Amino acid sequence: MVNQTLQEELDTFIKNVSIYPARKDAGGNPVKLGIAFYYLDRDGKKMRKVLTGNPGEDMMKKREAFLAALHQEKEKGNTSPAVCQIPLCTPQKVMIPSPSYELPVQPVFPVCGILVRDAVDRQLKEYRPTVSHQTYCGVVSQANHVKRLLGGKRVGEIMNSDFQYLVNTLSVKADGSPAAPKSIEGTKIYFRSFIRFCWKQKWISADDRDRIIADVKTPTIVSGSNHEQKVKESKYKTYEALGNILHVLSGNRKYYYVVRILLLTGLRPQEFFALKKDDLYPQEGYIHIQQAQINVEKNLESDRTVKIGFTKNKQSMRKVPAVFEYLKELEKIQTEDGSRQRALRNCMDSLIIVDRNGKMASLRYFGRNMKNYQIQHGITSPFLLDMGRHCYQDNLDGLGAKDEDVERAVGHTLANVANRHYKTCDHYLRRLPPFIEDMNRLIEQEFQRAGGFL
Repeated sequence: MVNQTLQEELDTFIKNVSIYPARKDAGGNPVKLGIAFYYLDRDGKKMRKVLTGNPGEDMMKKREAFLAALHQEKEKGNTSPAVCQIPLCTPQKVMIPSPSYELPVQPVFPVCGILVRDAVDRQLKEYRPTVSHQTYCGVVSQANHVKRLLGGKRVGEIMNSDFQYLVNTLSVKADGSPAAPKSIEGTKIYFRSFIRFCWKQKWISADDRDRIIADVKTPTIVSGSNHEQKVKESKYKTYEALGNILHVLSGNRKYYYVVRILLLTGLRPQEFFALKKDDLYPQEGYIHIQQAQINVEKNLESDRTVKIGFTKNKQSMRKVPAVFEYLKELEKIQTEDGSRQRALRNCMDSLIIVDRNGKMASLRYFGRNMKNYQIQHGITSPFLLDMGRHCYQDNLDGLGAKDEDVERAVGHTLANVANRHYKTCDHYLRRLPPFIEDMNRLIEQEFQRAGGFL
């Protein structure tokens, strides 16, 4: 028979118990039930609990099992808030006898004492070997936000409101401006993966996992902003602006030809800096993108921070129409300044572009130096290496090129299943060149109007 104290706990807040459909199918039929109720924890504090179950389950029995297990803990005298001081919290299976029936086995997760900052470090340690260094660095920045804002909490105390607080706080920058939607979405993706990691470690229950990550909203300051449109507009340069920039860059021919190549191919900068001579097919009129420059971790002080690696995704491995006259001019410049001969001694002669020492050119340093060069020569809004890709797409669209052809040329994933899986032909390599020639002609016109070569 249930003792009197347990019965009192079962009767307490009974009027506040709510049973509802937690999830419905397309027809409106419940496929998951939920029960929400209040209870007194081991310290006598009023708390709210949510449990879920399948249709047909007796949700009141699930509540009764939870309260019975909690009552048993109270009887044992577990009143300390730091019940779990070990990294893993193993669920305890509890059976409460009854004269007429036995309560179902219900796992009970005590409040886990491991701190969020320590749990994040454990997750990153397991995550690090599974991805590239560049991807790992991106995740570390998100993890640092979590450690900074929630690091002092215990894993077992994380609430849905903590997740919302994290998103709300990061949605506003220090200067009061809205954060980038992409950044906030990345934070939400990371935190959900972190909570799932905690569940896999048995630090929290499945119900707690679902409760924490459910229904977190992105603030309107982010979702209602036109941040993405502003970023796209900032990366586009008119033909007139390109003419002026190219006129200034013609004082350094290497910068000049790199920009002309990026404008007429739509390559990602990291793809161009990993391009090899074997990737050029001048007779067929295209270049083959098969690799990209990626950041790597330095093991020794003398190690390089970049190397040739995989492209961004599978769609990035593609063929791109090219104007080879600028590639030839770039090769001529590197031969004249001696960097090509030094590259031959360093076994780097296969690369299309090398630095002055004959080694693999660093995308980061090249882009920084080119930007500073423009500023020193009076360009207030300098051309950055990733802008060529945006100009390529917008200019070809303005000239009437098919969106599908342009998207395939820049290596974007096509939304249409038929295009993605069945169209393996390269007809776009024949359709795009006339539009690229028109774009090149318009850029050259503005370049000459700005004064041509210095």
